[in-house]
Amino acid sequence: VLYTDINPNIAFLKSHPNFRTGIDRVEVQSFCDREPEASADIVVFSIPSGVRDKKPDSRSIKAAFTRDRRFITTMVENVSRILVPGGRFVFWYGIHPGQVHFFSEFVILLGKYFDGSSLNCLMEYQFEDGYTSTVYSIQK
Repeated sequence: VLYTDINPNIAFLKSHPNFRTGIDRVEVQSFCDREPEASADIVVFSIPSGVRDKKPDSRSIKAAFTRDRRFITTMVENVSRILVPGGRFVFWYGIHPGQVHFFSEFVILLGKYFDGSSLNCLMEYQFEDGYTSTVYSIQK
């Protein structure tokens, strides 16, 4: 299992009791860019909320997350590249009220690289303000 994030705050996962030394990996990196092709069975990825490939308003907080205009496309391409056939992509995606269309665009993109019929919601939590936090799994 590879758990990757650009934020170094994930290092604590190496001390989790379910972490299997020599089998599981936690890597701080951007877009899985250092991973060899077909090298992972499962990739877990936390996607910044409301991110999309279109350039956001430069005054928006989202601009900080989307310095690379192809953030989502690059991430999906690289995760697909490193997964073995039949591998699983597990990802967290937060949906803000009024931004469901971003998620729809994301699901369409996933369909280019993954088996869309295998998309499965593993967990969902809806907050009072309408924000929905979800964890999904999809198979390559």
